[in-house]
Amino acid sequence: MVGSRDRAGVDGCGQAVTAERGGLAVSVGFPVGAPARAEDVDPGFEVEELRRDAISVLSRNARDGYVAPARGLYVHQHLWDSCFIAIGQRHYDAVAAMAGLRRLARAQWGNGMIPHIRFEGGWRYWWDSRVWRSRASPSAPRSVATGGISQPPMLAEAVVRVGEVLPHDQRIAWYRSMYPSLVAYHEWMHLERGLDGRDLAVQIHPWETGLDNSPPLLDLLGRQPSPWWIDLIAWSRTDRLATHFRWDTKYVPADQRSSTLEALRLYAALRRIRAERYETRAALLRSPFLIQDLTFNSILVRADAHLREIAREIGKSLPPKLLAAMDCHLSTMEQLWDEESKTYYSRDALSGQLVKEPSIAALMPLYAGSADAARAKRLVEMLGDPEIFGTPYPVPSVPVRSLSFRPSRYWQGPTWVNTNWLVIDGLRRYGYREEAEALTRKTLRLVSRCGFYEYYDPMTGSPAGAKDFSWTAALTVDLLSDCHRAAPARRDSLVAG
Repeated sequence: MVGSRDRAGVDGCGQAVTAERGGLAVSVGFPVGAPARAEDVDPGFEVEELRRDAISVLSRNARDGYVAPARGLYVHQHLWDSCFIAIGQRHYDAVAAMAGLRRLARAQWGNGMIPHIRFEGGWRYWWDSRVWRSRASPSAPRSVATGGISQPPMLAEAVVRVGEVLPHDQRIAWYRSMYPSLVAYHEWMHLERGLDGRDLAVQIHPWETGLDNSPPLLDLLGRQPSPWWIDLIAWSRTDRLATHFRWDTKYVPADQRSSTLEALRLYAALRRIRAERYETRAALLRSPFLIQDLTFNSILVRADAHLREIAREIGKSLPPKLLAAMDCHLSTMEQLWDEESKTYYSRDALSGQLVKEPSIAALMPLYAGSADAARAKRLVEMLGDPEIFGTPYPVPSVPVRSLSFRPSRYWQGPTWVNTNWLVIDGLRRYGYREEAEALTRKTLRLVSRCGFYEYYDPMTGSPAGAKDFSWTAALTVDLLSDCHRAAPARRDSLVAG
C-alpha cells in the first residue's frame, strides 16, 4: 500500500550495496551474481496495488483534455510533465495520452516553439498568464495563453512511446498527425536556438532547462548584477516576510522550494526576456543569461533519433538543413566533457566556458546515448559513488559532496522520479541492465513506501514537494510495465538508430 510501512524482512528503499560488474564497482542496490536476497525475489511492494494507486492519482489530476502535474500548485498543462504523463498513460488509456500531446501541439508558436506552459482560461488564472503576456510576441498563438519559453524536448520520446502500444495502422496515423509539429519544433531548436544549426541549442532562462534552481543555473544567473530592488530586499531581509505571502508555500513548505531571493531573480530574468518579446536574436544580444544546458541538449539528441525513426516509419524525408543541424549538434555534444574532472557540464553560451558546478545533468549523456563507452563507464561509476550520486535513495539531483547540496530543496539535491527514469533508460541502452533493474526497483520501492510525491530526500527517503504528483505516478506505471525491457547490444544503435 502506498505510504505504508515496509514489510518485515524487506528493505523498502534500501541501502546501497556495492556490486561488481566487469571489474566496475557499482553501488546501486543489487549485488550482481550474488545469491538472491529477499528484495531480489520480493520487490517490497504489491505491483498491482501500486499500479492502481498511480492510475488513481492521474485520474484525480485529470482536467479538460490533459492531466495537470498536481492539484492546487500546478494546474496548467506543462510541456515535459505532459510528455512523462503520456508515457505512463499509454499503458491503460492511449487515447487520453494522445489527446494530451495533441493539446500541447495546438499551443505551438508560429516560429515552431512549443511553450513550456499552456494556461487554463478563466478569471481564476488571469494573473498566471498576465505574468507571461505571451501575446507580446508576434509568433505566439492568439487563441490560447502560453509561456514564452520552452522546456526539455521530451515530445518525440512521448510520441514514439505512445506509438509502441498502437496497432501498426494506428501508429502510422498517429505519427503522421504529430510529424509536422515535431519537425517545426526541432527546426526551431536547431536553427533558431542552435545558431542556424551550427551549435548546441541555447536556453534563455533557467526555467527552460526544466531544472529551475539547479546550482549551475543559479551560478550562471548570479554572475550578473541583480536589479536594485532585489538587492534592497536582500539588504533589508524582507525576503523572509515575503516568503509568507508566496503562492507555492501554501502547498509546499518554503524550505522545499526555491528561496524567495532565488524566485525573485528568476522572475527578474523573465521580465528581461519578456521585454524583448521572447525573441531569440534579441536575447542573444542582450540577455545576461544564456546557457547551453546539458540536460536540454542531451534530451534533444535522443529526440532527434526518435524524429528520424518517425520519419522513416511514415516514409518522409526530413529537411536537409535540419538533418545537417542534427548531425552537427550530436558531434558538438562532447565539447561539454571536461577531461580534468572526467565529467560533463553545461556551457555558458556567452563566454563559451563550461559551468563547472556539478548536478544530475552530468548523467544525461547516458540518456542521449552520445557518450563513448569509456565515458559512459565513468558516469556509471559516478552513479554508484556514495560521495557523488550513490545515496541510499538515488539519484540525487546534486552530488552529495557538492557545497550546494540541499537534500529537500527542489532541484538542489532531492531525488526525482523523472530523472531516474531518464538514467534508467540510458543504462539499459548502454547494456548496464543489472544497474538499470536495480535503480528501477529502488525507485519503485521509494514511491511505494512514501507516496507519489514530487521529489524525495536522497539520504532519508522522506517525501517532499507536491503530493500526488502526476509524472511520479505516470512513470511508476511505466516502470512497473516496462522494467524488464531488453536493451540493444550494439553501441552504434544508441543514437543514430
